[in-house]
Amino acid sequence: IMSRPLVILTNLSLDIKWVAKAMANSGVSTIVVFDKGDFYGYVTESCIIEGVYNAMRRARLEEGVDFVSC
Repeated sequence: IMSRPLVILTNLSLDIKWVAKAMANSGVSTIVVFDKGDFYGYVTESCIIEGVYNAMRRARLEEGVDFVSC
């Protein structure tokens, strides 16, 4: 049985680009997040995609242009 590493994030100041690169480099689709030793949550590929989409949409709306999502 092949398994993937458990990637744990403990530095909450890292940006989403770092998290996405860590996922890609580790071959995982989820990173577990701990804050001061306590479970804080997790970040998934879907969270990153949604966050990027929302940021792009906000930027387009500020320009006065909207786009349609699928």
